[in-house]
Amino acid sequence: MPGQDFQVVILAGGECKRLYPLTSAGTVKAMLPVGGRPLISYPLRNLAEAGIKSCIVVAIGEAVSSSMASYLAAQEAAGGVSCNVITVPEECGTADALRLVAGQVSAESLVVASGDILTDLPLRALVATHQISGALATVLVGKRKTSPTAETKPGKAPKGVDYLGLDPSRQLLLFAASSPEVLRDIQLPLAAVQAVGSVTLHSDLQDQHLYVLSRSVLKLLVAKPALSSLKLDFIPWLTRHQLKHSQPAAAAAGGFAGRASAGGAAVGGATGSSFLLLSRQHSGGSFGSLTSAGSLTAAGMPAAAADGGDGSSGAAAGSGTGNSSSSAAAAGSGGAAGGQGSKAAAAAAAGSNDGDGEGGGAAAQPPMPGDGFMALSHSGSAAASSRAGRVGVYLVPEGHYCARVNTVQAYGDVNREVAAADTALHLTGMSVSKYDNVVPPSVSLGTKATVGPWCIVGEDCVIGDKCSVKRTVMGRNCK
Repeated sequence: MPGQDFQVVILAGGECKRLYPLTSAGTVKAMLPVGGRPLISYPLRNLAEAGIKSCIVVAIGEAVSSSMASYLAAQEAAGGVSCNVITVPEECGTADALRLVAGQVSAESLVVASGDILTDLPLRALVATHQISGALATVLVGKRKTSPTAETKPGKAPKGVDYLGLDPSRQLLLFAASSPEVLRDIQLPLAAVQAVGSVTLHSDLQDQHLYVLSRSVLKLLVAKPALSSLKLDFIPWLTRHQLKHSQPAAAAAGGFAGRASAGGAAVGGATGSSFLLLSRQHSGGSFGSLTSAGSLTAAGMPAAAADGGDGSSGAAAGSGTGNSSSSAAAAGSGGAAGGQGSKAAAAAAAGSNDGDGEGGGAAAQPPMPGDGFMALSHSGSAAASSRAGRVGVYLVPEGHYCARVNTVQAYGDVNREVAAADTALHLTGMSVSKYDNVVPPSVSLGTKATVGPWCIVGEDCVIGDKCSVKRTVMGRNCK
């Protein structure tokens, strides 16, 4: 049965300087209180609800291991998940850490989850979808939350944005880039665009740092020691190389004329180029119309219709076959854009000896019964075969919660959301009162003291006379 033969690795992280000053007093990220519970308890609870009895927890540095030891032992004694804690050096990235524990993995599928993720997504449905499709890897993708206090500067790309290229069915990940503010151009593999007809580049979606990997992918990771981060290095590398076998044919097919959505990102493609270049529009602070529309579509044309003009051609391309009718015309293939395309082609040729034998997909198997499986993964054999040997996408279904505590802003946001009875309070396992709050019997309330909705008050807290608590999460023993 699919969904059975898999292991789980939780990347608990280290001290996490990005969460300073929350971690300044020696508190490691995994033990930060969220909704009155340690952060690491949320992925462990998700595993327990999926019926998983054991997992590997990777801790970066001895301080993290020692900080978690007593809690993990206590939750296991209470019937929780049995955790095999493996400590890796402090300089390790997420891909480095996974590489060091690869010898502990014997299953055909591996779930890799960040220790800072909070979700109620049925894990077995995600694994079964991956196994039925025969994908190399499946990436959990969710909507990006925009905070009103997010820092943005004119002329620069917004911070904390992932740029994910999806196929029209939104089932394949064809491009992935994070922190693109350091890039001048985004290079979409031309073979990927030609293979699926069009690629939509999303800035309103984000990689949630939860992956299902096949054993062949784990072997590739071990063979690529230069790739340090899963999200920043390995997944982008994997998306580029999943169509490697078709890139020579695509390059020989000739030029490419593209179209972009309203906002006018420059699209260049010299004849024989292996990449489609999307140049950043500095006035808008993003690539094309990504800031306003959230996505940008590049659609392919037959090679015969491609404009292979000289360096003076900067005019809009015609509306040839295969172009999206809702897209605005894009620039031609000469001049600087052509030069950049040539460089990209040379770079692709230089990297062609990376060697990956990922191909081949698993045969379709009977679906696994379980909570939400039919609704979440019943996509038909055609869709499953389209993901075989590729990098698949699993979009967080509507109505499910998924968030990460990876910034100070996210820490505050998630604490407010797990205190809300209509949002994510169910993740804490706490019982809500008729006032839509959580106030344990051990809490001492003074005369005329009130606790409003969307509040969590920790055990043994003392609230004085005439005090009013609103939209607050309090820890234990607060006064």
